Amino acid sequence: MSSHLLEIRNLSVRFQSGSHQLTAVDGVDLTIDKGETLGIVGESGCGKTVLATSLLGLLPSSARVATHRLQFSGIDLSNVPSGGWRSIRGRRIGMVFQDPTTALNPLRTIGSQLAESIAIHDRSATSREIRKRIIDLLESVGIAGASGRLSDYPHQWSGGMRQRALIAMAISNSPDLLIADEPTTALDVTIQAQVLELLRSIQRERELAMIFISHSLGVVNSIADRISVMYAGRIVESGPCSEVLTTPSHPYTRALIDCFPEIGRSRGSLVAIDGQPPRHIGKIDGCRFRDRCNVGRDRLDCVSHDPVLKRAAGDRSVACHAVVI
Repeated sequence: MSSHLLEIRNLSVRFQSGSHQLTAVDGVDLTIDKGETLGIVGESGCGKTVLATSLLGLLPSSARVATHRLQFSGIDLSNVPSGGWRSIRGRRIGMVFQDPTTALNPLRTIGSQLAESIAIHDRSATSREIRKRIIDLLESVGIAGASGRLSDYPHQWSGGMRQRALIAMAISNSPDLLIADEPTTALDVTIQAQVLELLRSIQRERELAMIFISHSLGVVNSIADRISVMYAGRIVESGPCSEVLTTPSHPYTRALIDCFPEIGRSRGSLVAIDGQPPRHIGKIDGCRFRDRCNVGRDRLDCVSHDPVLKRAAGDRSVACHAVVI
């Protein structure tokens, strides 16, 4: 029995694409405890969303999942039968998706969609009880006059309000783990800050564990306790958020931080990471960041084999031949 709420050991997710095999997640190790927020960052296509959906049984039928351990609160998620996901998805693990416009059904009212998320997992609840829970949920996420807006359709609500409705839906059955997959990307900066504060307060009040996925280091820094940096399907660095973002060890983490704009920095001094991530097709020889790295591009060990994630000082881990552990 794992002492962690969620423990992932050597998780890989592959997709068959014609004659090629695409590896989206490759040997990932992660843990998260009750009441903790783990931030997962990386460029688009690095495997963040595939990792998240593998915890909810939402991968397409073409996916092939292999793992040494995928344990959540005593449940082996790698062996859940198709009918068993209903007691986990939405009940034990809640999910806030990136785009509320596509996550909400445009043909159904907000109230009916929230009612369904509750009724599926609590068949003994009466219509009156469900209505009261919906109103309480919407008020708790900052929807004013919630009782008079249950008959509204998604298009009648702003982007920020729709995202709040998704958050209400995700916590409607008091899950133990909340996964937020880039929940502020489609919002303007002011509403983004409000949604982040809402997630922080919900996480504290309910003592939720939360996985917060983003490509923005600034957003993750404002909400996460620990951070895992993903590149080309693997975790390349992890540790306490404050330490990783102030003293990064992996060249990729340093490059991401250099790309982040700072107040006071001149307009012409923003930098970008040269090149593109690998396409995850077939076997990758050497370090997968080597072609974009200014530190170990010509090192023989970087050319010959991919570094594994190793424990560094304190609670830090890094996968880099050039970093002395």
